[in-house]
Amino acid sequence: MGTKQSPDDLDIVKDIKEPTAQDLNKRCVNDKESLYMASAVDPRFKNLYFLSETEVAEICRRLIEAVVAEIQKQNSRRTKSKIIKTINQRPTSSHH
Repeated sequence: MGTKQSPDDLDIVKDIKEPTAQDLNKRCVNDKESLYMASAVDPRFKNLYFLSETEVAEICRRLIEAVVAEIQKQNSRRTKSKIIKTINQRPTSSHH
């Protein structure tokens, strides 16, 4: 059976198999990339000997992008937190 269409499949089975196969293919690509990135930071596999030089360069680029994005997100949260703290610490003026 599997997700590959067969000439013997009923129409309803074909209607289910195609989107299921597309969804699985999307997920497997992302999982594979995540596994490669995890391998890049694992001392046992850090040279990624099982990938080509081009693939290693791409994984390293994506890993650096992910780290930079996380740092930017953390900095943004800290900045927002400081702004909110500053606003909350301002004395309120009362007009009589």
